[in-house]
Amino acid sequence: MFEEPRSQSNTLGLVGFILAFCLSPIGLILSLIAMFKAPRGFAIAGVVVGLVGTALWVVVGGGIFFFAGVALKAKQVSDQLTMVQSALESAKTPDGAYPSDLSGVAAGADPWGNPLVYERTPDTKGYLLTSTGPDGKIDTADDIPTTEGLPADVNMALAIMGISGDFAGSMGGDKAGQAVQAGSRMLLLTLRLGAINENGADYPEKLDGLPGLSPKLLNDPWGTPLVYTRAADGKTFSLRSNGPDKQPGTADDIDSRQITGEFERARARARQTSGVGGGGGN
Repeated sequence: MFEEPRSQSNTLGLVGFILAFCLSPIGLILSLIAMFKAPRGFAIAGVVVGLVGTALWVVVGGGIFFFAGVALKAKQVSDQLTMVQSALESAKTPDGAYPSDLSGVAAGADPWGNPLVYERTPDTKGYLLTSTGPDGKIDTADDIPTTEGLPADVNMALAIMGISGDFAGSMGGDKAGQAVQAGSRMLLLTLRLGAINENGADYPEKLDGLPGLSPKLLNDPWGTPLVYTRAADGKTFSLRSNGPDKQPGTADDIDSRQITGEFERARARARQTSGVGGGGGN
């Protein structure tokens, strides 16, 4: 009597195929090994599914790693800015003048190893304090600026926006980077104006002459004054940049309300990430 030949099986191929759905990299490796043994049906399917799954793992894992890195750097730089703000408050003179430089303040380097840039306002009643961000250069898309009186969660949100601005600038070129800078300046102005309104006062008729305001914030990166308009009742205002073409009412205009919405989303993320509370700002 003759025994019927047993059908061949490829257990490793079957195992690789199954694992490719849940542990894609492992399933892919096992399926590749199983390709050297017949039958190869499950092995081929495991390779295909494993490649797709592994690619998804890389994309998702890379995204998680990237955003975790952004959150960590944002927390580090916001903590530093908040610490220096506190030191500057302590160093003020009795008449409210801030120090002329950071020589008497233990400012240290930012998380990218660069010194903070400190610019006191001409009236000595305010300042602009900036981390130059990942690229280490001032007046670029990834700058992280703050001024006196801004709380920790605002600094954290500004840091998130600044680091995100580095990505936007690198992807979109100079115009995109300058648009981010314009947004940062309008945001700081909006926060300053919001602090005035919180005390029940009307918004000012014009921005020139506001105490403690850095002149740098009054112009956009294209050298054009920001357009500020107060409503007749003094209770609302509009603020915009004319954009790269320097012409009002064109497609490249930037409205502060767009920036404020993005800031509030970044501020919410900052609070979720670090548990930072706090008032202030707008």
